[in-house]
Amino acid sequence: LGWKAMAVNVSDIAAMGGEPAFAFVSIGMPAHTPVSFADALYQGMKQMAQSANFYIVGGDTVGADKLVISIALTGRVEEKFLALRSGAQPGDALVVTGTLGDSAAGLRLLLSGKAEARFQRCIDAHLTPQPRLPEARAAVATGAVRAMIDLSDGLSGDLRHLCAASSVGALLSEEDLPLSAETREAARLLGVSPFELAISGGEDYELLMAVDANRADEVLKAVSSVGRTRAARIGTVQTAQNLLIRRHSGETVPLAVSSWDHFANP
Repeated sequence: LGWKAMAVNVSDIAAMGGEPAFAFVSIGMPAHTPVSFADALYQGMKQMAQSANFYIVGGDTVGADKLVISIALTGRVEEKFLALRSGAQPGDALVVTGTLGDSAAGLRLLLSGKAEARFQRCIDAHLTPQPRLPEARAAVATGAVRAMIDLSDGLSGDLRHLCAASSVGALLSEEDLPLSAETREAARLLGVSPFELAISGGEDYELLMAVDANRADEVLKAVSSVGRTRAARIGTVQTAQNLLIRRHSGETVPLAVSSWDHFANP
């Protein structure tokens, strides 16, 4: 839990092409919370910070009715490498790092009691996500990235955010969506659609980029050069401000946006 709480903040810094600097952690805990739990929580945060080369420099710990974790993470980025959501242009290629749907599959496996060893990739993706810091830095260093966002709420929802900020639309290709063999197998076991896991599952913490289409291969090579994962071209930015997807059948249909809503009623 500590690792993930910190990692999701690091992912936000990565999505802007930056590097994390300092973290401030405030935690509220019930009085009966075991000391061992608190120690493990902070240890997970520390390990995540060490892996991304930054420090936890302050914060607070207080009593609370239930567990509350609040993290403020500062970062830095060179102006020439700064990536916003608002720079996508019609004709840009849409590129995503890693594979989609792993975390959503992992969550469903855990909740259903089917978290077998063969699905460790999915379980790890959910419990200990890996922010794409070096991949983001390598991508923006090419100078070909025009907009970027991390996939926390699900591909469809975060694509909508990027397109809205850039006043553009998008066409995705279902055939090109990268899914792991483990997620496909988990989907079969769980009786769910791997496509839906990829599109709306959320918490992948991969990067979605709009890049100069003529230089997309440079970005793909830059991401792969880091040595942790690959990137794939999954669609195109369009002028019309709507979201479409070309299905395996060849039919082009509206992309249904179904993703996490932070302000929806529970």
